[in-house]
Amino acid sequence: MTLSTNGNYSSTPEGSSRSAPDAPVLNQGAGGLIANIDNYGPIFIGANYTFSVPVSGRLYFGVNDDHIADNRGEYSVNVSVTPR
Repeated sequence: MTLSTNGNYSSTPEGSSRSAPDAPVLNQGAGGLIANIDNYGPIFIGANYTFSVPVSGRLYFGVNDDHIADNRGEYSVNVSVTPR
C-alpha cells in the first residue's frame, strides 16, 4: 500500500514505521489493516489476527491512515467465521 501520491511512504498490513496523528487507531502504524463491525471498532488487524467480538453485523476493512484519498494499493483478506 502506498500512503502518499509521491510514493515515499508505503505500508504492509502490519502498518509502517510512520504514524498518522488522526488515524483511527492511534497506537499503530499508518497504513495497517483495520476492521469495523458496524459501529464496533476500529480494530487493528495487521497481517494475521484472530479475534472474537461481542456483536454481530457487517464487517468492514480499511486502512489506518488519517488521509486515505492519496492511498493506492490493496490488501487481500481471508475471513473465516466460527459460530459462538
